[in-house]
Amino acid sequence: MPTKRFALKRGEKPRLELRWRGLWKDFTILLDGSELDRLSGTAAIKAGRDVELPDGLGTLHVQLVQSFGSAELQVLRNGQPLPGSGSDPDQRLAGAWGVLLFVAGLNIVLGLVAVLFDVGLLKTIGVGWESIAEGVVFGGLAYAVRRWRSAIALGVAIAIFAIDGVLGIVASIGASSTPPIGGIFFRVMLLIAMVRGFGAIRAIKERDRGDRAAASFE
Repeated sequence: MPTKRFALKRGEKPRLELRWRGLWKDFTILLDGSELDRLSGTAAIKAGRDVELPDGLGTLHVQLVQSFGSAELQVLRNGQPLPGSGSDPDQRLAGAWGVLLFVAGLNIVLGLVAVLFDVGLLKTIGVGWESIAEGVVFGGLAYAVRRWRSAIALGVAIAIFAIDGVLGIVASIGASSTPPIGGIFFRVMLLIAMVRGFGAIRAIKERDRGDRAAASFE
């Protein structure tokens, strides 16, 4: 039975628990071990549900949001994503720099394989020392996005990845006259995860400014 636990506020212990079976059957919402509500089936989760939390904690909103082949379980309290939930900006930013690290590692590994083992097939599609260098660049950009929440580094990474993808697609079409549909879809999914990082960076910076402003009044 899938289970997710969330804190109601950053820095607190998890109090909210979500459980379900299979395709969102018996979706149960619990707070401190006590059941608050129960939904059943994908349609009910897609429609969303608002649940009043006890002790003046506000309103919880749970909804499955699907778009372009991806699904995100949104868990909001008073309109704000709970820490660790799918729409939490920290999670989205981690997804963005995680994709950059994946691209970096893939380029480095394939480049090393092509160079060390003289794999002709890889070399014919341009994989080699250039791929290793590109992987190192993506690794550095991933670090900048993670460490400094740099929107500039993220933008540079997206531009390089998009241009590289377009050139690769053009080369593939020229060689086989068949568009690599699977590869295009995979790249688009990675690009979507990267682009979502921009909104996450803005949200985190706004949240941090709010935290500092609140701290100055205490």
